[in-house]
Amino acid sequence: MSSSVTSAKSRLTGERPQQGVTPDSLLALHEAGYRAVLERIGTGRILDVGCGQGFESARFLGPGREVVGADYSPEAVRTASARYGPEGLRVAQMDATALGFRTASFDGACSSHLIEHFRDPEPHVAELARVLKPAGVACVLTPNKPTDFENPFHVHLFDRTELRAMLERAPLAYVPVGTIEFHGEHLPFGVDSFEAHALCVRAAERSGGVVLPPVYLASGCLDLPGTLSFEPALVEAWVRATVDGLAGRGFRAIVVLTGHGPLDLNHLLKRVCAEAEAAHEGLRAYALCWLELNAARLSGPEPGVYTLAATEVEPGSNTPLEAAWGAVARNPDGTFGSTVMT
Repeated sequence: MSSSVTSAKSRLTGERPQQGVTPDSLLALHEAGYRAVLERIGTGRILDVGCGQGFESARFLGPGREVVGADYSPEAVRTASARYGPEGLRVAQMDATALGFRTASFDGACSSHLIEHFRDPEPHVAELARVLKPAGVACVLTPNKPTDFENPFHVHLFDRTELRAMLERAPLAYVPVGTIEFHGEHLPFGVDSFEAHALCVRAAERSGGVVLPPVYLASGCLDLPGTLSFEPALVEAWVRATVDGLAGRGFRAIVVLTGHGPLDLNHLLKRVCAEAEAAHEGLRAYALCWLELNAARLSGPEPGVYTLAATEVEPGSNTPLEAAWGAVARNPDGTFGSTVMT
């Protein structure tokens, strides 16, 4: 959980809807906004940033949804938890510019009448982009600049074009990592890099951001013809220099995606990203293997697929023991064919 203290540049200026206090006309405006969000946000894990007393966040509660609220006010968090916690609403106190949630951990996010209270709103937008899954939906509600009534608490107003441009500028960088490794006669050398790069491009098409060229530098490769494997110290130095350099250029969220799956490489990448977060204030860096994306989508083996047990996997192979999604196709005669990744 992040601290609720923000910098002077990003500090909220106040004003929050309160039942029995805020005029009915303003409450109706907020209610209309949440109805519009409900029509668009879908199911899954939903985050409401700036949830206040929780009575609007509670509208998201329903079948197929896990709802989490976040607010910088301890008093608001206590009120929301007491009133709506028994109904299933989970609430946490944290800073909207440094959310204490994992990267890509929500299916939907709502920021209702919050962004206009930031003198510098871009860190908040970057955090929304970071915590959303690649196919996640963010809904940002804010008054239109030409028609907003005079309000001293609204310190940064937008028209439609300005808001869209800022949302598209979320400072996110993707770093695809692969290898030059033999994967069979039917696959090209560098296929790990091709996969990682293609996934990063598809994610950037949905959420914005910059995709770096693929890199063929990784450790933990099998001793196969034509394969190049590098020492972990060299891989670590390159990843660290890349992440540090991107942070120095102003990127606030960095995703390192490897198409090459040994556990020792994955752990190395995750450790370097965690250390970079500690070294750069406000940076969110996250490393993962594409196999983790498969595991996140599946609840179990697909029909007709045989799952490898840990004892059947060669140590150091491309199949991560903890995920166990490596599988082989069952042939009609009961034998097993080539390795596939579901």
